[in-house]
Amino acid sequence: RLLVPGASEMIAEARETFLAECDYAAERRSQERFVGLYAGHEAITIPRVHPRWCSARVLTTTWVDGLPFERFAATAEQPARDRAGAALYEFYVGSVYRHGLFNGDPHPGNLLFREDGSLTVLDFGCVREFDLPLRRGLQALSRAVRADDRAAMRRALGQLGAAEPDDKGMEVTRGLLRGFFGPTLVPGARRVEAGLSLDARQLMKDKLAMARMRLPARLLFLFRIRFGLHSELVRLRAVADWAALEEELCASSA
Repeated sequence: RLLVPGASEMIAEARETFLAECDYAAERRSQERFVGLYAGHEAITIPRVHPRWCSARVLTTTWVDGLPFERFAATAEQPARDRAGAALYEFYVGSVYRHGLFNGDPHPGNLLFREDGSLTVLDFGCVREFDLPLRRGLQALSRAVRADDRAAMRRALGQLGAAEPDDKGMEVTRGLLRGFFGPTLVPGARRVEAGLSLDARQLMKDKLAMARMRLPARLLFLFRIRFGLHSELVRLRAVADWAALEEELCASSA
């Protein structure tokens, strides 16, 4: 706590998140919410929960067949890869902007794919919720980073509850955020390239400069989601206009 301001909040958030993974009743409620949100979606399926067969220690959902991530990534045709990539982006990023919810475990083992690129998402034990002001702050931050507008970044970070960074802290933060939004910084259809977030990971070594900003702990889990998603998109070799998709989802924020 002396060396890293805000550490207590980060530790508390991590503790709450990890313990939530053991709460099957909470996971059931989270999964039921996502089932409702994505009901009828053409490319994203969430397995239905069967309450009659659930308890505090058992979670029962509909069985769904599909290809595991590694097999799909090795065998899929390019149109299927592109559809899968867009669906993954919509799920992990769009859920935050549109519904104020995020699944904090973007692990490829939680995904099943069909040959056409549509996907099923499993495991809702790590779900967090953002209120409307925080979602609007994220929307403002996305646009500020994509415009590389430092003043707008400062305003958005303040809206999100971060402390005002000094000049060094702002440069560290700018680098981190540009890694965070990396695939969206250049318009046009393209693959997400390996190493895109390398500079951001390097900048994370300056933990003290970041910690002094006292970023809300939940934002750190959003970093995890984005970097995990980028890794999956690299391995899928999916092509899309990520900048346009980010703006479309950003604009859909309530």
